[in-house]
Amino acid sequence: MQKLWIYISTIVILIVLSILLKYIKEIYFCNLEKKICLYLKNNIITSIFRCNISFFKDYKKDNIITILERDVPEMLVLFVSVFHDMFSNIVVLIGLIIILFILNWEIALFALIIADIYLILQNCFDNPIKSAAGLISRKRIEFQAFNNEMLEHITNIQLHNQIHYFKNKYDEKIIEYHKAQLEGTKVSSKYYVLDGVIDGANLTLLLGYGGYLVLKKELEIGTIFAMTLYIGKLLGTLIGLINNYEEIKKAQVSFDRICYILENNQYRIPSGDMRWNNDYTIHFLNVKFNYNQEFVVSNFNLEIKQGEKLGLIGDDKYKKFSLMNLLLKMHDYEEGNIYVGDNNIKNIDDSYYDKMLLISKEPFIFSGSILENLVMGAENITNAKVYEALSLVQLKNDVDAMKQGVDTIIGEGGIHLSEKQAQKLCLARIFLLNDYPIIILDEPGSAIDMEEENIVLKNIFRRKKDSTIIVITRREEILKYCNRMVEIKKGEINVTDHGGLGAVSV
Repeated sequence: MQKLWIYISTIVILIVLSILLKYIKEIYFCNLEKKICLYLKNNIITSIFRCNISFFKDYKKDNIITILERDVPEMLVLFVSVFHDMFSNIVVLIGLIIILFILNWEIALFALIIADIYLILQNCFDNPIKSAAGLISRKRIEFQAFNNEMLEHITNIQLHNQIHYFKNKYDEKIIEYHKAQLEGTKVSSKYYVLDGVIDGANLTLLLGYGGYLVLKKELEIGTIFAMTLYIGKLLGTLIGLINNYEEIKKAQVSFDRICYILENNQYRIPSGDMRWNNDYTIHFLNVKFNYNQEFVVSNFNLEIKQGEKLGLIGDDKYKKFSLMNLLLKMHDYEEGNIYVGDNNIKNIDDSYYDKMLLISKEPFIFSGSILENLVMGAENITNAKVYEALSLVQLKNDVDAMKQGVDTIIGEGGIHLSEKQAQKLCLARIFLLNDYPIIILDEPGSAIDMEEENIVLKNIFRRKKDSTIIVITRREEILKYCNRMVEIKKGEINVTDHGGLGAVSV
């Protein structure tokens, strides 16, 4: 009678716990998953914003999107479901062991020994599973990245008559991905063989030794049938725990990629504590750096005084811009120091980028209205100031002609604007955003006709006469606005004071 009550109590407890765990999973764990997902994504984005340009050479956009939109949610879904299921399976496992020992402790003990052997054999597959999961994940990312890149440039592929080449590359990538999936399936299939062997061993034990006990009248046939069901359930629960373990190993691949971004300091821009005293003179002191191992500069020295207008000209745009990437902390230099005022830029803080504005040749325009792209979240900018800025870059008439005016929605990259309008919009930010002490202009009039370019540049240099302006250009006529010129030619850097140029009156 006592065994019956223990048996019934165990069954009731298992049912109640199962219902309770399901409720907790649906209410608590799902909410926790969303909070952790949001927290991780915010931290990843924050880390990415603190990375230098080398990070974006090693990580393509598709890789980052995969980590944010697949790895993080997948890892957290596994976290919620796997840990919930694992806890449920452990509770069920304990309950089943109690029930089996109540029915017959000898058979229960043998069943547990076989289960232990099963777990030991399963552990042999640990590394192959992780390796297979990692390979599948890498090949999937490579395939997705290639696919997205191919579709993005499909028109150029057609125009260059390279359809056959890219189709072959597509076939190679998808075959590699499918091969990785097949290898993963082969590893997993070994579990099915192991499951069959263990099931057979348990059934042999139960029917053989159980039948012997029945013949000795020490066990009833009904008990054998009950134990058959419970041992089957026990093995099912163990298999569930093993599957949970496999899923955790697979999730570890995603977790490792997330941690690599969050914790790897290789790409991180160092942080420090900067002090500003209204001195924004720039000093390059004995700086050594290289660009793609080809353009090597040693002992480079340059002083750019506050308010100076400097032209940067040369035969290679990327070599010219590599100098500014040092100042912008997008590239690291090997030796020497760079100062802005009294601050060594080896260790910067968030205030550093409040002091300089880069207007790139490739317009930085995001999905939103013209007004949103102009003010970029800045407050207390009046409509009058917005229209004044548009006038100064010769864009006001174009905006006035639009039905929605400054509220006109433009797509990412300015797809609803002409190239000229997009560049003017970016230049208008100079007059609206912070009063930047340092302004870097990369080919500022490349998309604008010469007459309008002269008007726009005169307005910039006149309105920002107290700011240091560095102009990266290949056109010597723009240098008339500059006091000095830095020329990069045949791998050498030459600094010319005035050089007969002299800044024109603006």
